[in-house]
Amino acid sequence: MRKSRGVEAKVPLVQVERIRQVAMEVLCKVGVPTDDANIVAESIVYANVRGKHTHGIGRLPIYVRKIMNGLMDERTTIETVSDNKTVSILDANHGFGQVAGIRGMSICIDKASKYGGRNCGHS
Repeated sequence: MRKSRGVEAKVPLVQVERIRQVAMEVLCKVGVPTDDANIVAESIVYANVRGKHTHGIGRLPIYVRKIMNGLMDERTTIETVSDNKTVSILDANHGFGQVAGIRGMSICIDKASKYGGRNCGHS
């Protein structure tokens, strides 16, 4: 057990890989496609490792409950609402934000490689 401010916490230490495995198993059991489950599991691990436990493994029962109650879609289906050569507006249809973020960033990178900035240190 860990000590926090001189008080022994009753929180067990868990291997990072085990958190990822559990997240993957649970997400796949509720119908999340494997690739999407991997993205979400990785984000859960990332949050826990960095001390953002509110966005870590504790989110898993929330996701499951939302999927089971029809409030969240286990399949993150991205629709393009509006698109031009430099901007896209996407709708994730109540899917996972982590998955939508990865897919959206891929579109952004593609657009930036074609039409990106000029005369700046990050182009």
